[in-house]
Amino acid sequence: MDDQNFDLPKASVFVIHHYADNTGQMFEYIKSHLKWSHAEGQSGRQYCNMGADYLFDSDQFKDGEPIEPVVLKIMKKLNSDFSVAMNAAYASYYEDGNSELLFRSDKEPHVDLNQPIFVISYGGSRYITFKDIETL
Repeated sequence: MDDQNFDLPKASVFVIHHYADNTGQMFEYIKSHLKWSHAEGQSGRQYCNMGADYLFDSDQFKDGEPIEPVVLKIMKKLNSDFSVAMNAAYASYYEDGNSELLFRSDKEPHVDLNQPIFVISYGGSRYITFKDIETL
């Protein structure tokens, strides 16, 4: 695996390229088997929240769907490899190269701030940008 580590002022980001196997097959399976919802106000992006309920900026809870077995398998591997205890997964599907996830600042009471957040990308590349919400 090709690894990169980025130390940010208030967080650390660790990138592992090629963490998962069979990414093309996994992408097609996830795309066709998850229960996707359309993101309000954002065309070209769909999401699926699995496990714990999720509180969006609108202060409305979105019930978590049951965790799809293939996603649970990925979560168990992450839990084992990184000694963490994930209880939820949030998947985003971008329909084309122009779709993006806007900056997030969710007020999520179910997130354990002592646990890392994992981003696994299948399909096309995406940029990830981090901002300090206290200095915006």
